Amino acid sequence: MRTGQRVIRTMIVWGVSALSTMAGILPWNVGVALGGWLGVLAFVSLPSARRRAAAHLAMAFPSCEKHAARGRIARRSFANLGRSLFELLMLSRRPHTPIERLCTVEGEECLKAAVARSRGVIFLTGHLGNWELMAALVTRRGYPASVVATPLYDHRLDRLVIGARAAQGVHTISRGSRSSAKHLLSCLRRNAILGMLIDQDTDVEGVFVPFFGRPAHTPAGAAALALKTGAAVVFGFILREGAYRHRLIIRGPVELIRTGDHARDVYENTALFTQEIERSIRAYPEQWVWMHNRWKRRPPSPEEGAEGRPARERISDIEAVAAPTRAGGAGS
Repeated sequence: MRTGQRVIRTMIVWGVSALSTMAGILPWNVGVALGGWLGVLAFVSLPSARRRAAAHLAMAFPSCEKHAARGRIARRSFANLGRSLFELLMLSRRPHTPIERLCTVEGEECLKAAVARSRGVIFLTGHLGNWELMAALVTRRGYPASVVATPLYDHRLDRLVIGARAAQGVHTISRGSRSSAKHLLSCLRRNAILGMLIDQDTDVEGVFVPFFGRPAHTPAGAAALALKTGAAVVFGFILREGAYRHRLIIRGPVELIRTGDHARDVYENTALFTQEIERSIRAYPEQWVWMHNRWKRRPPSPEEGAEGRPARERISDIEAVAAPTRAGGAGS
């Protein structure tokens, strides 16, 4: 890592630590307002992220001809992210904050029906609203939950976020760790909830499926895991209503597509999941992370997967995660 990059990251860590200290003493509404202001400040001061968000909005909503309209959505997206960050910091410092008073829940009967199947629940969502608050709210309502998360670029920030989740009873499974497969299977075998976000182009096995009319590399592990284990699949999206209140909407359980061709089923179900996430983003575009480089990878040739290997071979890698005897999973 270059010296300049190291300095910037250290400054970010110091800044987040200072905000965390403030989060322990500020009233909730004041903290959320401060977070929104910091998000707008980031929008103004980070031109590359701002341009990326504007470009992605133009790709997703080509019929929106007014540049100013897309700019407003991007600005609100940054503000939402700032508010969400400060809410997470406040929860980490004040774990017993009665967030239930700030949140309404629709469709909890869908989650109960999924749990009643006794095969574990894969809870799918995207980076919409305040997804970290959603995980806390689910555990507050008595559902044991783990979330799959990619480790942050700085171990100090990663510890902070994992600690904030743990304060709410949410267990973090670090994607790519040696024990991740074991923890994934253990969670489902305990009939607990496994939260997975599949709306970003991350360095995991995936497939290209349509997202806002363009092929986007999408994690395929959720579909492979559901097909292999028989776990119920539900969707959950927490939406900000005004500055301070939230509404959690739960849908499902989803009936999986099963054709007998496993590679095709992984693709079709990943596309199905992505379509559901896109539907919610279209309804609330100002609450999604448009600054993320969602379309950074281009589709490969039809004969190859994203890293130049046959697509069917790459799907077998995903299948291995769901095979306990081969992936180091927990015993029966």
